Amino acid sequence: MGWRICLKISIRWRWWWIGWTRAGTALAALLALYADDATFECGCGEVGLHEGRAELEAYWRPRLDTLAPTAFGLEEITPTADSVVLDSLSYEGKPVRIAFTFTPDGRIRQTACTPASQALREQAAGAVDEGLVTAHPSA
Repeated sequence: MGWRICLKISIRWRWWWIGWTRAGTALAALLALYADDATFECGCGEVGLHEGRAELEAYWRPRLDTLAPTAFGLEEITPTADSVVLDSLSYEGKPVRIAFTFTPDGRIRQTACTPASQALREQAAGAVDEGLVTAHPSA
């Protein structure tokens, strides 16, 4: 099932990427990917939880108006048991890790975004906590 979700997000990401380049369609194309009651939790810059279509629109509108040339570059797609994780570039062109969960009909239910450096630190700390790697004391 994970690979199917991974394929869906990959196709939708590419579709959105192509669609946003048409003047005036970026926001509508992006919002169409989300369920009406979706949530977006941002851990970058303006930290906060955005709920529902109106708040998602208020969050994304100014960001889509100020895209960096490298915005939304896709680095890696990783399916998990119940979500898909993207390592990509933010609207500012900064590395981020975004986790998506989906509704049964394939729309985005929940998004959680964090700077990639923070996500990697948390991932490494979890690996140490689970005994997957050994923490070395500093000399």
